[in-house]
Amino acid sequence: MKGFVSMASYRKRNGTWEYRIRYTDPATGKQKEKSAAGFKRKADCIEAAAEAEKKIKSGHFNSDDSVLFIEYAEKWLTNYAINNKESTVRPRKIEQKRLVKQFGYIKIKQITSIMYQDFLDELNKTYATNTISGTHSVARMIFKKAYQDNIIDRDPTLYAVLPKKLETAQDIQNKISNPVSKNIEVEKIKLILSTAKEQGLENDYETFSLLASTGIRVGELIALKYDDLKSNNGKYEIVVTKTLYNPTNNMREYKLLPPKTKGSIRSIDISKELYDLITSLITKQKAIKFATGESYHNEKFIFAKTNGYPQHAKQIANRLSRILKLCKIEDKYTPHSFRHSYATLLEELQLPQVYIQKQLGHSSFETTQSTYIHITDNIKKEASAKVNNLAKSFLQ
Repeated sequence: MKGFVSMASYRKRNGTWEYRIRYTDPATGKQKEKSAAGFKRKADCIEAAAEAEKKIKSGHFNSDDSVLFIEYAEKWLTNYAINNKESTVRPRKIEQKRLVKQFGYIKIKQITSIMYQDFLDELNKTYATNTISGTHSVARMIFKKAYQDNIIDRDPTLYAVLPKKLETAQDIQNKISNPVSKNIEVEKIKLILSTAKEQGLENDYETFSLLASTGIRVGELIALKYDDLKSNNGKYEIVVTKTLYNPTNNMREYKLLPPKTKGSIRSIDISKELYDLITSLITKQKAIKFATGESYHNEKFIFAKTNGYPQHAKQIANRLSRILKLCKIEDKYTPHSFRHSYATLLEELQLPQVYIQKQLGHSSFETTQSTYIHITDNIKKEASAKVNNLAKSFLQ
């Protein structure tokens, strides 16, 4: 900006630093002012002022101070929805609303780091850590984009600290007394399947057999169609290319979306026995379709209701809860627990890491190892015996 003249001043106020830049706009000859507050260190304040001066001098500084947070947040969400799946956008929308409720009609430039940190600390009183983390992630994206668009000259989320919930001695004791297991032991899987076969509702046995034998996600399972079951020269597979999304559980409003990641598109090896079981289910579905006639929703879903529409994920969870009660299993397992068990058992079989990764549809084995692989009872017993033998050797 030709003829640009400015003067920056700094002061400490209420424990934080603020800067004020006074400059003459050569285009109009008018005096203008730019300020920002909430800096914990003077060095950060000086750095931000220098960046603001650079933007003003280059002519890239947006002088419109009237943009409300709600206006920019809505614009951000619209753009975010264009490039992401509906299932990804839905939780972001909830988190964005939480931010709008707090900052909606405040000018986005007036939101300081102190205001934002206070907001996070207040959330910590009533919300879980994952909820706070998700909300913070959306705030980071919104303010980062606002900074890139020259709407703000400082990101108030940049140095924010996510509050941690401190565990009490009682919390730790409760975890020890009532451990939550994501992994289903082999004997319990066998009990669940035998109970589903003898006392399960329609298609329960096929559903839980496939979950236990493939580690497939529930959304992927209920999206399977007839053509996804493959047989070629004695090799049997389930092909995963989609997932079913239906947050309202309205059977007519389902959507078929791409899987969670590119790695999730995969062919899962299955046994001849499982292939035959699913083939029999397809034959049964075709018979139901023939008997129902034109009112049947003929999209060839393997795990369909009697009207042809796909099952709900929630219904499968409810049916598993029913089977667990019949088995007198008190652990709060979910359909996703079968996926954890499958990953753990593949690791216990000492199969190649790349094969386990492929079967589960992960982009890296680190994801498989850190999230899904657990210590089974057999491994615990073997490890315990080795540790005990070591201890005995010390005492001899």
